[in-house]
Amino acid sequence: RTTTARVVVETDAPTAQPPTTAARTRAALGTTSVPISTGWAPATDRTSAIAGYELQRSVDGGTWTTVGSTAAGVRTAAGSQTVGHGYRYRVRARDAAGNWSAWAPGASVTSVLVQDRAAAVRYSGTWSKSTYSLASGGSTTFASRAGASVRTTFSGRGIALVAPVGTTRGSATVYIDGVSRGTISFRSSRPQSRLVMYAAAFPTLGTHTIELRLTKSARVDVDAFVILR
Repeated sequence: RTTTARVVVETDAPTAQPPTTAARTRAALGTTSVPISTGWAPATDRTSAIAGYELQRSVDGGTWTTVGSTAAGVRTAAGSQTVGHGYRYRVRARDAAGNWSAWAPGASVTSVLVQDRAAAVRYSGTWSKSTYSLASGGSTTFASRAGASVRTTFSGRGIALVAPVGTTRGSATVYIDGVSRGTISFRSSRPQSRLVMYAAAFPTLGTHTIELRLTKSARVDVDAFVILR
């Protein structure tokens, strides 16, 4: 018996997209580290399906090291960054034929902590200082009246709000550059400190303003802001 088979050798490589970095919400801020999430858009390939990705990291311009590999449907990776150090990530994609793309590097990102009592943080309404050891800088600043607000203007690629949660806490609406980004509830059945309660990333480095406005008369604390530059 005989048969005829058509063999196709595929050599075209996929195209990967550069990763972006943002603070990871509902994760706890460390004493010297920030929980982050790195994500990227789907890779493309003209002739084959995407089979997976590889993610690498460089710290302060040093050697690239592999963070991990993911399946095609997974395009995020959780990690942490030490405050004050520059982290850069790059991604490459593999197609079903085994071809790898070129590396797609993202921008270098350095995390900076701005504590609740910093001069750059402006409060409106009645706010009070609360000193306790579990706070990021040793204190939080809190309000309990609807309409009280806090804001800070920063230059960066991302911003995050760090705050405690508890059984009697209230809620607040977040505004970025004057546009509402939704309401955050600080109420939780289990009290926790130094949680990243909100995070936003921007496509390029720029100047932005984040504002928090209490939506009802229940306590909301501000512990710190994390700026990704």
